[in-house]
Amino acid sequence: MKFYGKYFAGDSGKALVFMDRKEDGTYSFKEEFDTQRKLVDFFKKKPHGPLEEKLISLCANVLFLPEERKGETVYHPRFNVYNTESYQYLSESEQKSIYDLYHDYFFRRQDHLWYEKAMEKLPMILNATKMLICGEDLGMVPACVPVVMDELAIIALKVQRMPAENISFYDPRYANYMNVVTASSHDSSTLRQWWKEDSGLTQRYFNQQLVQYGKAPQDLTPDLAEIIMKQHLYNESMLAIFPIQEFLATDAALTNPKMDNERINNPAVFPHYWRYRMHIKLEDLKNQKIFNEKIAHWIKDSGRM
Repeated sequence: MKFYGKYFAGDSGKALVFMDRKEDGTYSFKEEFDTQRKLVDFFKKKPHGPLEEKLISLCANVLFLPEERKGETVYHPRFNVYNTESYQYLSESEQKSIYDLYHDYFFRRQDHLWYEKAMEKLPMILNATKMLICGEDLGMVPACVPVVMDELAIIALKVQRMPAENISFYDPRYANYMNVVTASSHDSSTLRQWWKEDSGLTQRYFNQQLVQYGKAPQDLTPDLAEIIMKQHLYNESMLAIFPIQEFLATDAALTNPKMDNERINNPAVFPHYWRYRMHIKLEDLKNQKIFNEKIAHWIKDSGRM
């Protein structure tokens, strides 16, 4: 593992306590801290403040996971390997090689296995409840997934920024009835955060999806948030479900001044991240007459009552 001073900023000295320096100038976690579980157990006894989350996240920043099998060590690519910081620092050829291995491992080699297991387990789940089952078929999915979902009549979840197709983002206006559409999920950043993550993608989204001209604003404005919400509401999908933060983004007076406090969960952070709290009391929100009437009109006008 390469050691990036900028990753720890002013805590780099404290972080070295958990590291061993190798002869080639790289660093690795000491044996007593080389898993997330070991770090969590250590921090329970000796808290280290903000450094804890950085170290735990860094420990998960691996490309392959080892497994002992019949006396030898084999390695499997980790899920979403291309989102790790380690992957970003590889050369283009190295990235391509790892991506090809990843895609073959998850989406080709085991496709038949995914299908068999799905048809074995999912019918039992469907028959065990009267609840509506939704499949979280986000991003790149094995070829068998849409086949299984169609055969079992399972509705699909469409998150605009996580398209299953090879496109930059999904257009909710084309959602069919067997879909649940949303602008973000509990495991993703909010719309306001996502807007600032990739300026190039935001610009394309601003021009192509929102059909706006010129340069995209630095921050997501309430009027743009309103366009996004309406695109998700006014379509043929069975359900349109949103985190409340996305409704609040349509009113400048109701948005959280601390945007990064809006995220509900980050699945990359172990063991938990679930710490979202509304910055507005429900009693105060109920008194926001103009805002509530606006949202109520959207729901009624789009036929979702």
